[in-house]
This record gives sequence, structure tokens and C-alpha cells, in this order.
Amino acid sequence: MASTMTQDEVLSDIMEDVMLVLTRKLGETIQIGDSIVVEVAAIKGNRVRIAIKAPDDVDIRRGELDAKMLTPVKAVVSGRASLPLVTHLQMG
Repeated sequence: MASTMTQDEVLSDIMEDVMLVLTRKLGETIQIGDSIVVEVAAIKGNRVRIAIKAPDDVDIRRGELDAKMLTPVKAVVSGRASLPLVTHLQMG
């Protein structure tokens, strides 16, 4: 007889090796190491505003920006663009 897993159990199994998944309410924080604090600053509809307090030497970027910055580099590697295009996009 096969056991039936709840949706939360399935999600937990999937995410176990991928990343830590936490649930937070407005105003609650997450501490990362000794010097980084992440706070749920606002919730409006399906948008969540996150406040991050971290030392100046910690690089923080939105994930979709990493993907956009890599696209011109991938174009050069694949031969679809020249290096001047990448330089222009990075500086612009």
C-alpha cells in the first residue's frame, strides 16, 4: 500500500536539496550569519518588499538581473554578437 504525501511534504522533499524555504510574516526577519538580516518590509497583493541589511562588501542583486547580464556574454560566446556590443551593454 503506497503512502499518500501532503502537498507540504512533497514540496519539502523537492526543496530539501535545493534551498532553505521559510515562511515569514510582515515585519519578521531572517538572520544569515552574523551580519546579514532580511526583513519582510511590506506585502501588497502578490508583491513582497524585502529589506536587506548587510555589510558594504556583500554583493546583493536581484536574480533576474544576473540572467540579463549573462545574455550578452552568451551571445558573444555563441558567435551571435561581437565584443563591442557586450561592452556597450555593460556600460549603458
